[in-house]
Amino acid sequence: MDMNKAEDWAEFNDIDLSDKTLILHKRPTNDLRPKELEKVMTAKKLVYMTVWECDKIPNQWKEVLNDVDEIIVPSEY
Repeated sequence: MDMNKAEDWAEFNDIDLSDKTLILHKRPTNDLRPKELEKVMTAKKLVYMTVWECDKIPNQWKEVLNDVDEIIVPSEY
């Protein structure tokens, strides 16, 4: 789903997430609108799948990542 499309948001909003794992494939930033964030936080399990090239996590991402159940990143370490 492309959450930038109104029709996809409407479809997503109708899904009961309370028994589902939601995987967000995006940078962990605070760019979700309040209505989207409220819906996302109802998921039984919240997973961020993200990619970045740096030697440490940017400070502004820490708050977001602390609220998820799992983080998936490509790594050999």
